[in-house]
Amino acid sequence: MSPHKHRLADYLRPKTLVDVVARVFSGLPYFLVGITFGYWLRDEHTSLTVIGFVSWVNIAYSLKFLSGGP
Repeated sequence: MSPHKHRLADYLRPKTLVDVVARVFSGLPYFLVGITFGYWLRDEHTSLTVIGFVSWVNIAYSLKFLSGGP
């Protein structure tokens, strides 16, 4: 088997599943806070332009996967 081909069993290993769950839950707070913050700003009658500008703060975290780091 080629080293580049993965089987489903490779992804169902306990260590792999724990890693996937941990990575999902590490990003979940950012997602929830980001949405809540946007609604809160809108509720405070902040302009959509400012809300859009503030959302750019999360762009570094959103593109973190490109760095290959943890």
